[in-house]
Amino acid sequence: MELPTYNGTCHPDKYIKRMRAYCKINQITNENEILELCILMLDSILTIPNEINSLDELTTSLKSHSTFNIFKNTCKAKLKFLKYVSEKEGGNTAIFLANFRSLCDDAEIDDVEEITNYLLNTLSSDKFLKVEFKRKLNGINSVDEILEIFSDIVIDELNVIRYGSLVAFKHVATGKYLSSCNKNYSTGSGFQIVFAKNNLSPNSVWVISKNVQLPNEPFDKPLSYGNPFYLIHKVSGNKLDMDKRYKSPTTKHAEVCTAPTVSQPQRLRLIAINPVNNDNNNNNNCILSKEIINIQNLETKLILRSHDFTFTLANKNYQEVVGHDKRMGGNDEWCIELLDGTQLE
Repeated sequence: MELPTYNGTCHPDKYIKRMRAYCKINQITNENEILELCILMLDSILTIPNEINSLDELTTSLKSHSTFNIFKNTCKAKLKFLKYVSEKEGGNTAIFLANFRSLCDDAEIDDVEEITNYLLNTLSSDKFLKVEFKRKLNGINSVDEILEIFSDIVIDELNVIRYGSLVAFKHVATGKYLSSCNKNYSTGSGFQIVFAKNNLSPNSVWVISKNVQLPNEPFDKPLSYGNPFYLIHKVSGNKLDMDKRYKSPTTKHAEVCTAPTVSQPQRLRLIAINPVNNDNNNNNNCILSKEIINIQNLETKLILRSHDFTFTLANKNYQEVVGHDKRMGGNDEWCIELLDGTQLE
């Protein structure tokens, strides 16, 4: 360990602590000798009173020097411009929070509200993180708890479904994935079939989109329950459609297909409903990966369903996926899974 020095660019308490550690390693235990060493290692620009008789007096003197106010203001400026970077963007939450806490300590900020405001400012313009963080802070007055809540929130953010997200839908009752492929119905619309298959594959990947086309940007704002979206099949670029005009092959419910184009794109808009609290107007709760949802067409109110019934096309059986407007049940539940591309490699 090198001999510590002090030039006003660290907190006086930390300087004394480092010097004590150095002296401990080098078996220097006399307080006067430690004090003398601390004074000797001060930068020449620092002027302190001649009569300093203890480490506490030295600390007080260093804190009253103009360099300490400059140091604290510098730490506050760093806090003001500090921005959180998530793990998916190459950041490290543990390092970030340790650095944040250190800057608060160096700036001698211990007010919970002030610390909270600085932490909120690090989240930039991410509405989901800010709203969730504020919501969970209600009644919390411990800095340690605040930092722990922040950590939990940013981990949750990694699982937020956003416009532009790649997703898969696992049918809860049968364990099969919502899929489509380049085969067309021999009845009904004649468009590309939609079915549920055993395993996750490229044919099971969908894109959550604001528009009827594939989004240009990879990620956008979070998708909330009740907010409209289009479901686009990643491989074909076709849009999921539930159409009452055509009957499903086996059970004769509304047909579900993927269509390349439609005359009225707005009728393809879908919403996600929370089966526990199926309030279509609940726009405040973001959808997270692994949540169980119902999927409903916003215009026709048809609900996406699968079941054990199959249909046959070109001598191959497919598990039927349909749309219906009856009472919702277990066959209407889908587990939405956020994909990052590696699951299919």
